[in-house]
Amino acid sequence: LYNSRSESNNIGLIIPNSIDYIIGYFTISYIDRVIVPINVQSKREELLNIIQYCGMKVIVSVSEYAGELQKNLKDCNSKILIFCVDTE
Repeated sequence: LYNSRSESNNIGLIIPNSIDYIIGYFTISYIDRVIVPINVQSKREELLNIIQYCGMKVIVSVSEYAGELQKNLKDCNSKILIFCVDTE
């Protein structure tokens, strides 16, 4: 996740309230990036608008939402890395 030459410091966090959210939140904070919390109930258009507005290249999620994220992002103009942080 950490690359000092990255174009964007913004990393999306789309995880329901859980220990996984806390792990993702503090990991992003630890690597000195900007946390962009995204509601897990966000619709496709809202998600794409957030990604475009914030210039995100990385989204931290859990595997439960990874498939839905990939489906929603298939038409996205930029390449987005989905990083899963499951504790179970």
